[in-house]
Order: sequence, then C-alpha cells, then structure tokens
Amino acid sequence: MKHLTLALIILLITTSASLSYEQQVDLYTQLIPGTDAAIVKNCGTGTTYTYDAYTVYAVKSPDFEGQNIYVFKTTEGQDPCALDIKKTYNTIKAGQFGGANVFSGLVGDDLFIDQWTGRDHKRVLIIDLATKSLLFFDWYDEPRIEDGVLYYNRVLKASKSTKKNIPCPDAEKWESEGLLPIYIQKAEVNLTTMKKTFDKTRSCKPVTPIAGAKSSSYQGH
Repeated sequence: MKHLTLALIILLITTSASLSYEQQVDLYTQLIPGTDAAIVKNCGTGTTYTYDAYTVYAVKSPDFEGQNIYVFKTTEGQDPCALDIKKTYNTIKAGQFGGANVFSGLVGDDLFIDQWTGRDHKRVLIIDLATKSLLFFDWYDEPRIEDGVLYYNRVLKASKSTKKNIPCPDAEKWESEGLLPIYIQKAEVNLTTMKKTFDKTRSCKPVTPIAGAKSSSYQGH
C-alpha cells in the first residue's frame, strides 16, 4: 500500500511539472478562502462570479498566459453570461501588472488576483475597484482571509544570502523529487488600513513548481 501511495505522489509531481500555467490554474488555484461568497456560473467561454455590488467575468486570454478579468456593476435580473465586455466598469487584462493574472476572489471593493510572473513563485495583487487602483502586492503562499485580515506566507527571494541565512536541510531532497523549496515568513495585512505585519521567524517548505511561459515575458522577483 505504501509503494502504491508513493507511486501516485510521484505521478502527480511528474504530471504537474509538465502542465502549462493555465492547466495548473485548474489544479492549484482557487478563490482565496475567506473571500466573499459568489454565485458562480460557467458561461462556456469563461466563468462569472456574481456578488452584491459587482459581477466578475474571468476568461482565458487568447494571446497571453492568464485571464482577462472583466468587472461589471451587478444589476437586478441580469444574465451574467450575456454581459457585454465593451461595457465593463473595469477591465484587467492578462499580463497587466507584469504577470499572468487569475481572478482569486473579492472582499467588498477589493479584488484579488493570483499572479505568476514566470519566476519561482506567485504574487497576490489587490485592486481597489472603487478607485480602480492597485492597493497591494506581495509574493505569497497559502493565503486566507479572516476578520478583515489577509494571512499568508510571504515568499522571500531565493538569493544566496537567503539560502545561507535560512536553514533548509531538505532542500536538495525536495529538488530531487521535482519540488521547489521556497523560503517564507508569516505575514498579515489589515484590509482596512493595508498595514502589513511580518513575523521575524523564517523557514522553508516544498511546493510544486509552476511551468508555462518563459520568465522573460514577465517582471521578476
């Protein structure tokens, strides 16, 4: 039984490494836990998320990694699949802000984007829909929202000094298994004040590497 379990894990790792970014989005990216509840509808060409104030239509970009994200003001009796993308309240194109964007939730006026830049890991972006401006971004892992606070692992740049100063004895073992060691510290952001707090303790953990577009297409860590 143990041999079967190990074989399945190895198969998943091997398969994940060969998937494109968009395929991996389906496997690993979901709405951030704690974001507002939405009515979700598959419209064939994309997915709509209907909230009290906004309706978000996320569709794979035809010419870039990631999604085009169209935001509408929610109206009574609307058919979310019949909305005209020429009449959006706000549009965030795939590749905007320097990476492959994927919609990952809404809290009030705050729209969350999961973004891969073509480098080691991912960023979280927060767009204020009221002002249509970028409020916050950081390299992140394992996000969740509780009582108006975004909690996450802040992913540090894997520089020589980082690797030297943060013990990670299993790094070579993880790499031999097809995993990526990332260096992290606990972090939180108050979504009302946008004040950031970082834990001084730093550690490492393994994650599945992201495959897909070349890193030269995006800004780096």
